Amino acid sequence: MPTKLVRDRIPEIIESKGQVPFYVEADKKEKVFYLAEKVLEEAQELREELLKSLNGGKGFWDEKNEEVRKNIINELADVHDVLKAVQQVWNIRENELAFSRFHKTQKRGGFRKMVLLYFDEDE
Repeated sequence: MPTKLVRDRIPEIIESKGQVPFYVEADKKEKVFYLAEKVLEEAQELREELLKSLNGGKGFWDEKNEEVRKNIINELADVHDVLKAVQQVWNIRENELAFSRFHKTQKRGGFRKMVLLYFDEDE
């Protein structure tokens, strides 16, 4: 039977439609495994929406398209929620995360400038 990590209220929503969902709360190992899967799933969905913002892959970015922007916000929220769940499972405090982000930014910079580095594939 296929298994997928879903938001907490999904079984309740399924029940409200007259269906009977089969579900359990994940144990620690399952939480880690299914969160790893969910991070990829949600990141892929965000990627797809970002690429859609290039006007169907034609290279034209339409930042005024409110529907695309709304979809990106929704997918970004999903990624954020999954990352927060990872943080919770591993008991990572906000200050620990902020400390790590600060030191990485100090040492290597952030993504403010959006620097593209080209590599010679022969080297």
